[in-house]
Amino acid sequence: MRLPLPLPLLLLLAACRPSLDPCVCPAENPGHAVVYEGSCACLPFVQPQFNEPGGAEVFDLAEGDELDWAAVNDALADNHVVVRFTPGGRYPRFTVRRTDDGPYRLHLDGGGEEAGRAVVAGILTPYDSDPTHRVTVRGFEVTGSRDKGIYWESGDDVVIEDVEVHDNRGSPAVHLQYSSRSGYPSTNFTVRNSHIYDQHGECLYIGGSEGEDADSHVRLRIENNLVHDCRTPWSTQDDAINVKDRLVDVVVRRNVVLRSDWGIEVASSGLYSENLVLDTRREGFQVSDYFSPIGSMTFLDNAVIRPGHDGFHLETSRAEAPDIRFARNSVFSAGEAGLLLATDAGAEVEIEDFAVVDSPAAFDGWGEAQITLWSCATEGNDADFARLFEGLGPCNPTTAPDLSQPAGDDGLFFTEDDPWRIAGGATLGR
Repeated sequence: MRLPLPLPLLLLLAACRPSLDPCVCPAENPGHAVVYEGSCACLPFVQPQFNEPGGAEVFDLAEGDELDWAAVNDALADNHVVVRFTPGGRYPRFTVRRTDDGPYRLHLDGGGEEAGRAVVAGILTPYDSDPTHRVTVRGFEVTGSRDKGIYWESGDDVVIEDVEVHDNRGSPAVHLQYSSRSGYPSTNFTVRNSHIYDQHGECLYIGGSEGEDADSHVRLRIENNLVHDCRTPWSTQDDAINVKDRLVDVVVRRNVVLRSDWGIEVASSGLYSENLVLDTRREGFQVSDYFSPIGSMTFLDNAVIRPGHDGFHLETSRAEAPDIRFARNSVFSAGEAGLLLATDAGAEVEIEDFAVVDSPAAFDGWGEAQITLWSCATEGNDADFARLFEGLGPCNPTTAPDLSQPAGDDGLFFTEDDPWRIAGGATLGR
């Protein structure tokens, strides 16, 4: 028998749950939207978009029906396959049972916003299974799962696109398993144009090597996703985007993250660019080599607004010194520092056009690092340089923008009227 939760805990959970009033993107700019500071802000889709392959064999899956996987796998031996779920239909948890490992692609089509999304209580591949290759999952609303929203054990050439994943009971909401646990480093795993939110725990989580001396997944792309309200009142295991160790060829680009613990936690070499991180309880970007050396990273054109602690926090302790480059990044109203380096590994760090506004310290840290500061811009900080950074600088002055509408007057993220783009643009510090 399940006992009711005590009233104080219910009140705590209610207090921790923000209002998520629905809003939609304008018809001329389709994408995913969120209410922020009382206004609707939209993250428009970017290409590539889903295109159903011509001549594919099509299976229509009505509500209440079960997919004939034997027939689907037979068809995949000779052709692409599209499985169309009924727009607006509701389905129980769906297990992807592709066994054919040939060159053709399986498209699972939930319809999307315009058609009316099929609602599924979880999409997963079998645990401890062989890899599930060449699958596109798009257009679904994934909610009501007793476990994770979308779970992938392993597989190559997997695309998760234009899905809404929310209110599922297990964590993370979207998860690619550790290669150290599945036994298979996946190649070409993409999550793009999706909306992941209202999650008790982690939102988007890519497992890695877990400290093993072996490369993990190869060619990860996390692009143009809206990720927010990842939370739990009793732990800090609720980051928005988490990329673990020893992945190869990582790109995390053009994501909007808000209201989580850490915004974007990364532990693998790669390119982290054009991301907007707002209102995190702790760091906007958290970087560490807890499991494995992190090699080289580039942080380019990112903005962090009102992080509870640091905008960017880089912490290393291994002998293999990382090579880190920051270019055209901005931090506004950090609770502690704009950029903090905590390193005993002698990290090599290059910093160019880094803006920090209205924070206790612009640049802070301890340990040993080889820092090259090419240019920076500051305004309204208690101190521009502290501890590890003392003696560097000075920075050029800049102007604090009005950040009450981070998507600008047009309500669209990543357009020219976004105030944080103007303040953190490429001309700062020149």
